[in-house]
Amino acid sequence: MHQQLVTILNSSDTPNHLSTYFSDLYGRHFEAIGSAHSSPHRVTADDLVAVQMLSVTIPPLVSADLLLGSLGTELGVLLQRIPFDVDLRSPAALELIEANSPADKAWQLVRAQDGMGRTKTSKLLARKRPALLPVIDEVVACALEEPSNFWVALHTALSSGDFDEALASLRRAGGVPDTVTDLRVIDVAVWSSHKDAHRKCRLRTGRGSQV
Repeated sequence: MHQQLVTILNSSDTPNHLSTYFSDLYGRHFEAIGSAHSSPHRVTADDLVAVQMLSVTIPPLVSADLLLGSLGTELGVLLQRIPFDVDLRSPAALELIEANSPADKAWQLVRAQDGMGRTKTSKLLARKRPALLPVIDEVVACALEEPSNFWVALHTALSSGDFDEALASLRRAGGVPDTVTDLRVIDVAVWSSHKDAHRKCRLRTGRGSQV
């Protein structure tokens, strides 16, 4: 994963990819709709709309349970155990994302719901903990070679500090809003760099998307 990130974040194309995404694509509204800070321990209607900006929709029954039912209560208990501002690069992040951690339990809880695949689950949790939990869709996972534990592998790569300068430069060159975390900058950079090649590969192989 480390080398793939080096290649993508240092590519001369990446500033333009970021500029296009954050000026033209619906995903630029993911952070701007409502505020994840205002209700850090419960899923809100704003969160569900924000996730739609990333081209997925949480199933109606799951949405209702998150907003009104026991699923929302259970997830809220787990979110209270995950500090909002811990960055995935931080040494403190590891105990929050490893097996049987609060984030892992939140993932398992949401992922177990009908219609909640990896992509939808990751986008919902990324909305609630944007500095810690990355978006994982099939394009990003493919570009970074599908590590067995995506969170821990990305934490290991980022905690080296090798990307801090590149990320700061990309934020300036790509006109990335201050409300967007570095983790989302990485997600957008990786997705943008690989989406066309991934689409062509999927067409050749007939593989569909699992969201």
